[in-house]
Amino acid sequence: RKSRRNIYPEATCSFCTNRDNHSQAKAKVVHLIQETQATNMEHATARQVSYSEENVGKKVKRSKIRVTWSFVSDRKHEIILAWSKTTGKQEITMDGEVIWFARHKGRSVLDHHWTTRDDESLKLRVLATCAPKIHDNFRNYDLLIDGKLFASLPQYEGLDSSQPTGQTTDLNSIIQILYPEGYIPPAE
Repeated sequence: RKSRRNIYPEATCSFCTNRDNHSQAKAKVVHLIQETQATNMEHATARQVSYSEENVGKKVKRSKIRVTWSFVSDRKHEIILAWSKTTGKQEITMDGEVIWFARHKGRSVLDHHWTTRDDESLKLRVLATCAPKIHDNFRNYDLLIDGKLFASLPQYEGLDSSQPTGQTTDLNSIIQILYPEGYIPPAE
């Protein structure tokens, strides 16, 4: 039987110096990678810019709603949900481009998700209901960005928001109705 010993001597790398051995240099590389990943995660975190709900029906204002979420990740994005409660038309646009369109008359819940096809590869999900609000702070329309609720994202620096943010223990979102045990993003 041949022994399974390493026939290659310990390799050296550009991080090794006369005083360092290779395992110490390797530890330095791992530390640098972890720091870089942590820095990238800080910069990649989306931040909310604004949120609005607007009744925009032509004859009856409340017959159609336009919900707009603006946020910044690597750059500024705007997602718009337009939903006609009369005709059932539903459209989601991102940065002016139609992401999804359907007509579902009588549908009371919308759940659509997609991943952007750019450098950011954001995982986005819109959850909505046209059911009446349970109370004034209830959010019928929610956006998830990489599994995080828009309302729980930090504010983009320098902005003042009048919208309620964060989660409370009260029922305050369509997410809590559709996912009573808590939302868990789908596995890849």
